[in-house]
Amino acid sequence: MADPLSLVASLIAVAQVSGSIISLCYYYRRGVQGAQKDIAQILRNVIEQLIPLLDRDDVGSEVMLEWLGAPDPSVRHNDFYKKRAKDTGLWQLNRSAFEAWCDARMSSFWLHGIPGCGKSVLSSVVIEHIKYRNGLGNDAALAYFYFDFSNEAISKSEVMLRSLVSQLAAWKGKPPKALAQCAIRYFRKTYCGDGLAVYRDGIAQPPVQDLVKILRGIAEEYDDTYLVVDALDECMDQGELLGILNDILAAQVDGLRIFLASRHTVDIAAVLDSKVVHTVEASSEDVGRDIVNFVQAQLSVPKLRKWPASLRNEIQDSLVSGAGGMFRWVDCQLGILGKCVTIKDVRKALKALLKSLSETYALTLDRIDEHHSEYAIKVLMWLAISPKPLEIREAADILAVNFESEGGPVYDEDLRVLDPTEIPTMCTSLVATATTCLRTLNGDLEKTIELHLAHYTVREYLLSEAFFSRLRHTIRCANKPQVHAFVAKTSLAYLLSMSETLTDELRKDRPLSRQAAEFWVYHYLESQKETSLESLVLQLFRDNGQTETYRNWCKLSDPSKPWRGPDLRRSWFPAPLYYASFEGLEPLVLALLKAGADPNTAGEIHKTCLQAAACNGHFSIVCALLEAGADPNGGELLLKHGADPNKTSYADATALTIAARRNHIEVVRQLLNGGADPNRYHPKPTDVNPLEAASSRGYKDCVALMLPKASQETALGGLEKAYRAGVDRDMLKIFIEFVPDGVLNYAAALGYEDLVAELLDRGAKPETKVNLGYRRHDAQASALVEACANGHLAIAKQLIDKGADVNIESSKSFADSYALASAARKGNAEVVKLLLTHGANVSASGRYGPALQIAAYEGHKEIVQILIEHGASLEDGTGSYGGPVQAAVPGDHVDILQLILKAGVDPNMMAGSCRISHGRMRLSGSPIQAAVACSNIHMVDFLLEHGANPNLCSNRRLLEGIGTPLSTAARDGNLDLVNRLLDAGADVNQPDQTSGSGPALFWAVEGGSLRVVSRLLDAGADPNAPWRTSIRSQATILAEACMRENTLVIEALLKAGADIHQYSGFRENNEPPIHTAARCGNVDVIRVLIKHGANVNEQSQGGWTALHKAARGSRHDILRVLLLESKADPSLPLENGSLPIHSAASWNSPECLELLVQAGSDINARNKTGRTPLHWAADIGAPRAVEWLLQNGADDRVEEHGTNMTARDYAELKMLVAESWAKSNKTEVLEMFDRHANKAAGSLNADC
Repeated sequence: MADPLSLVASLIAVAQVSGSIISLCYYYRRGVQGAQKDIAQILRNVIEQLIPLLDRDDVGSEVMLEWLGAPDPSVRHNDFYKKRAKDTGLWQLNRSAFEAWCDARMSSFWLHGIPGCGKSVLSSVVIEHIKYRNGLGNDAALAYFYFDFSNEAISKSEVMLRSLVSQLAAWKGKPPKALAQCAIRYFRKTYCGDGLAVYRDGIAQPPVQDLVKILRGIAEEYDDTYLVVDALDECMDQGELLGILNDILAAQVDGLRIFLASRHTVDIAAVLDSKVVHTVEASSEDVGRDIVNFVQAQLSVPKLRKWPASLRNEIQDSLVSGAGGMFRWVDCQLGILGKCVTIKDVRKALKALLKSLSETYALTLDRIDEHHSEYAIKVLMWLAISPKPLEIREAADILAVNFESEGGPVYDEDLRVLDPTEIPTMCTSLVATATTCLRTLNGDLEKTIELHLAHYTVREYLLSEAFFSRLRHTIRCANKPQVHAFVAKTSLAYLLSMSETLTDELRKDRPLSRQAAEFWVYHYLESQKETSLESLVLQLFRDNGQTETYRNWCKLSDPSKPWRGPDLRRSWFPAPLYYASFEGLEPLVLALLKAGADPNTAGEIHKTCLQAAACNGHFSIVCALLEAGADPNGGELLLKHGADPNKTSYADATALTIAARRNHIEVVRQLLNGGADPNRYHPKPTDVNPLEAASSRGYKDCVALMLPKASQETALGGLEKAYRAGVDRDMLKIFIEFVPDGVLNYAAALGYEDLVAELLDRGAKPETKVNLGYRRHDAQASALVEACANGHLAIAKQLIDKGADVNIESSKSFADSYALASAARKGNAEVVKLLLTHGANVSASGRYGPALQIAAYEGHKEIVQILIEHGASLEDGTGSYGGPVQAAVPGDHVDILQLILKAGVDPNMMAGSCRISHGRMRLSGSPIQAAVACSNIHMVDFLLEHGANPNLCSNRRLLEGIGTPLSTAARDGNLDLVNRLLDAGADVNQPDQTSGSGPALFWAVEGGSLRVVSRLLDAGADPNAPWRTSIRSQATILAEACMRENTLVIEALLKAGADIHQYSGFRENNEPPIHTAARCGNVDVIRVLIKHGANVNEQSQGGWTALHKAARGSRHDILRVLLLESKADPSLPLENGSLPIHSAASWNSPECLELLVQAGSDINARNKTGRTPLHWAADIGAPRAVEWLLQNGADDRVEEHGTNMTARDYAELKMLVAESWAKSNKTEVLEMFDRHANKAAGSLNADC
């Protein structure tokens, strides 16, 4: 076996190659399960060094993975894969159907079989085959999930979705787009010091429909996606699961392959038979081959290998022939045979082989020691209905609740099993154990043993009539609800015994506390709300929750935030009525209200009890709360009852909005009857009201209920949300009675001719302007504009016949202000002719200009011809597209250009005061400038041939600051365009007087193309031409090259005569190129300048030298070249007497300080005010510099002239006035002075 270090290194290497280092870190934080101690420790050390190196995307990924809180399916997968014998499942992998599934771009596969036939092992084999066969990474991903009857908490469709999403997301190096876009709605932003918005606080889990969209979206981001889901029949909400699978299978996502495994049930077959491409049954014959391999493998273990070969053959024949394709039956019989001690016992057992699993399980129960029988039955019943496995210490406390007490169930510590490890033995082979290692809050690994039923068929037996009929113990249960009642009573009695303030010690002493707190409500509801339970719950809820037992329950588990763990520091607790309303505990809600509970008491994630009940669709509880006086709109009563007006939450919505968002129709009806206002807006998660929440999700019934009480503004808002979500005809019809004018616009846009006709006959006004889901809320247009924008000729005729104004102007924010402009953009010539025939103004101009420019930009030649024939202006340069020539340039519409130029348009027509937004570019100036900006050589040639002026500058200051075509081509490094423009007569030294930018050579230097720079220099470009970077700055081209760190360009400029001593002016500071290079360049630039005669000791205004500039920027690499290679003088001062060593100290650079001291600088040098480098470092709060100076002989007793302040005095002063965020550095500096003083005092005492 490889040594641990090598193993960890391999793990990290694999994670890096696959792009999932974040996944490795994430699963480390959640706990390394089953890891050896030494490996886990090394892994911990390595990962903790890697975590700080993760980039921001990794942080986002980790946060989102933690938020999703998905379980790790790999542990269960590894368990199943280990159970296989050699060659298990080969029959499956070699099937033509399976090979076709693997090879198809998009496919699905359903493997079904009888209980116990080994489907989960076969699924694990498929998963490993996918891993081996496909290179998983950035372009391919695998996600899998095993439903588990013994862990109901994770065997839900929502958990499956979260797990699949998490796994697919972990393959990416950053959060997938589909996940990130959804997460924004469920997170609060937390801003880090650098301004990065990290979504740290997930304040709600995404609903199932969002998770399905996320899953599909992430799958679309990969070339190949594999999903494997096993044991569909063990899902706790199978109806919802089948609906999800139906949606995913129907979506037809390219590259998605889905493998499903389950029993063949009527419900599952009803969905999958018609959707799945390949369906295969694990027949007895197929599974029989695997059973033979399994039996042979088991007979080779020491316990059974001791028997003679002939007997082993007899065992094999008996088990294989009697299995009927059931691994589980074989496993049970092997367990019985393993207890035999003689050959006679074996033969007797073989003759008495039981025919069914039920008979086997009954016999196993009969063989349990009678002293342990009651204990075993309790544990087995708990496991049969528990939503999650039991830890072995939790099982010990189940037995510590006394049901024989006169006052009802009570916790009795004397009933605890002192050695919990005896429990698996008590329960025999009906239970199995799993050992896991989980990471505790302090970072240690803690070993735990979990109990779960050995197989799904054990659970079925324990919940069958056959089992209940044989119970003869104290806890008599006749059906499954009564088992739930038993577990609920045990949990409540356990919680009620915890009357002391919850501490870590108490939690450790009461291991069942978390599970009891988390699941008693679930068991209460599943018990069909047994009346005997109410008294126990009311004891927990007594005194309106002002008891330690209630607070302990809330600390252990918050029902409204199930994804969070225990919080022992929690200090605020909603009243019991809130949680009872949230969970749907109707009898308890009624009892609490009857006892005087306030129906408007404040909640938590939901602000009121009514919101909590509405969220989960608890109709009867909503009725009870309203009848008791609950405020249906929140509002003032919330503030009166303790709500914080400055604190927002996910559910800052009214109860009506929450119910509408979830399509709880009867709850919506009841709330409206109770006075809920559908017009009320709320801020989060988006700015919507109840009607908009329902219409955006397509909930027609909810919309129909609310519209009669909605204002016109609210109704139009709801219509807009419905349109954005993909409104259909039926939804539009619901709105007709209330906002017919608004519906007319939507019907016109969508092309519903019959609906438009109906609305016009009803008297709808075609001139009404509405916003059809545009980003800007003030972007409104008429029905005619919308019909023309979508090319609906017949509807446009209908509207015009009913008096629609063809020249009505849309709002200024609307893209195309007139119907003619909209029709021109759509390219529908017939609609354009219709509008012109009815008097449309051909010259009307909106944001993008008149219709001619729009048609030219979009490339609609026929429409351009029609508009010119109808008198469209060829000289109008207004609007974002400029003139008609420039509008045609970005799309390379040469045919339209020829048409326009033939009509007499000037090819040098400027763009007026606007610029074209073309893709990610902003084009302005002349047409040739736009062609050059698009790098369209063909268009440039065409324009030059037709008289375009290559020297025509923009008539306005541009966003990019580039004014001439040659400058644009030079910046882009396009040598072909530069040559064409120069050949056409472009002035190589022409500055742009409008924009204030420099000549083409400057832009070539910025672009970094040596070939373009050389071409311009050969053409006579002046390397010393000044240029203005801003109103207060003017620099040389050589200085720009120094800042770009392009030594080849610098060499070319210097050889062409660039003045190495020419100053640039950066605001108030004038400096030569070598100073610029010391600030912004690199050592290669410095060396080139020095080689060409730059003076390393040249002092600019204020006394600055290159050494000062380098030290001030902590550029120790440049400082080393200046000092060691060029012998720069470190004693040249600034006007205030400060030396380079002062600059290095003030910029916290011990590396620069060391170089300067080695070059002869005095560590205690004083400037004109008497300050030393230590003064500057202490004043600025530079701990690294202070530490180095003190360690290397700096004198902390030196006093500044005039103030008599030492360096430490400055450190103390700065500490007093520092903001809280800046105190850490100041504190560190003071501590260094203290350590230095103590060390000096110690040395003095030693000398004495």
